[in-house]
Amino acid sequence: MLNEYYAVRGWDENRVPRNETLKRLGLLGEKDYRYFPQIYLLLMQAMMLDGLLET
Repeated sequence: MLNEYYAVRGWDENRVPRNETLKRLGLLGEKDYRYFPQIYLLLMQAMMLDGLLET
């Protein structure tokens, strides 16, 4: 079930954002990973809202 959750949000089976997701977020082409903590935080917030993660 968790894999389907990540797939719906544009992440692969390794829980890494797909290129299409990065492009949609305006992050494709960045040479550093400064945005990944923000993406992680947004993902955790979404999981909490969906009830998949306890607060």
